[in-house]
Amino acid sequence: MRDAIYTITGVDVSSDLASAKVFITVQGDEETFSLVMEGLQRASGFLRRELGNELRLRRIPRLEFVADESFDEADKIGKLLRNL
Repeated sequence: MRDAIYTITGVDVSSDLASAKVFITVQGDEETFSLVMEGLQRASGFLRRELGNELRLRRIPRLEFVADESFDEADKIGKLLRNL
């Protein structure tokens, strides 16, 4: 896999700590995005284990990786405003 730049932009954890949505932005094309999301999903067990080691919580949330489209939306709005 080629190098990819991705950023975690936010995390929403459920009140019972059963699950966490991890919002991700990826620089690159759709193929890069798909590869990054697939890699993160495959690594979710490892990441949960590491979180458990660091946080020492009774329950470690199940991780769900979600595309953060807010930057794309902000870019579209910026372009529209510049064209006024």
